[in-house]
Amino acid sequence: MIHVFDGMLSVAISFVFAVFLFGVSFGNADVLTLIVVVFLTAFTMSGFGLLIGGLSFYYRNPLVFANIFTFILLIFCGINFPIQDLPNPLQVVSYIFPLTYGVDAGRKAIVGATLAESLHCWVRC
Repeated sequence: MIHVFDGMLSVAISFVFAVFLFGVSFGNADVLTLIVVVFLTAFTMSGFGLLIGGLSFYYRNPLVFANIFTFILLIFCGINFPIQDLPNPLQVVSYIFPLTYGVDAGRKAIVGATLAESLHCWVRC
């Protein structure tokens, strides 16, 4: 669970940077929904980290895998650009990762969606 709370702290620090550097407004955000979404996303991504940790038993340098999977997540999960900009076969791949749903739910929570509306993206697929 320490990794889940570490992930939540990292997101909180990122939100502070988003406010001061990029002018992101959290005025309409549903704070409770955002906390739940960040917790669920951190929890599911901790399992992904366990996968990378399992690979480190067999290979000498696990940081290589961590970097590869980080860039895969940045490409496929709608973080740097919308998923709709990907080719259709890659859009299907992007919905394999739980981070895709977490980013979508987090964005909805920031604009004021309720918990049921934000988590609907996880339930629908």
